[in-house]
Amino acid sequence: LEAELARTRADLQEAREAFARFDPVNLEQSRLTEVSRVREAVVLLEVTLTVAERDTGALLHVSSIGEPNFEGRGRVWSLESTGSGFCVDPEGWILTNAHVVSVEGQGGPSLGGAEAVVEPRVEIEAVFSGTSRRHPAEVLRSATGSDLALVKIEPFDYMPYLRDFTAETLPPEPGTDVYLFGFPLGNF
Repeated sequence: LEAELARTRADLQEAREAFARFDPVNLEQSRLTEVSRVREAVVLLEVTLTVAERDTGALLHVSSIGEPNFEGRGRVWSLESTGSGFCVDPEGWILTNAHVVSVEGQGGPSLGGAEAVVEPRVEIEAVFSGTSRRHPAEVLRSATGSDLALVKIEPFDYMPYLRDFTAETLPPEPGTDVYLFGFPLGNF
């Protein structure tokens, strides 16, 4: 009888632990823990586009009267934008949208009749959610058709990333809670 009672108590304890996983409070706490883990891997991507003369490397300037030049008169012309991404690998790979890091369609100042051959220069910095440290980044792959890009930074100690990320994930079932993280207009 004692042995049967001990088995019953063990079965009852196991059933309580199983039911506890379905407790709404425990489910919500588990969900929030997962959301926090993902949130840490979100990065702000700060993108700066400048234009340089191909032969000399001189940056395009704009004079106080709006004249574009490569002689250093006025301020350096630049276009700045921001976007979001997720660090998906301990080697510093960040997944983002191609339009965030693309220079296509950005539009620059008109060079009028200038005969200079120019090239765009893009600088990207990644800032992890909740931090202010900037990490130089570069685009290694971009697929404008699917609007995806892979950006790379140098990995660092305790760098947050999505440990279980896979591109093979199925779309969520209808009715599934979905959380969106990012930096619209540069704000988390």
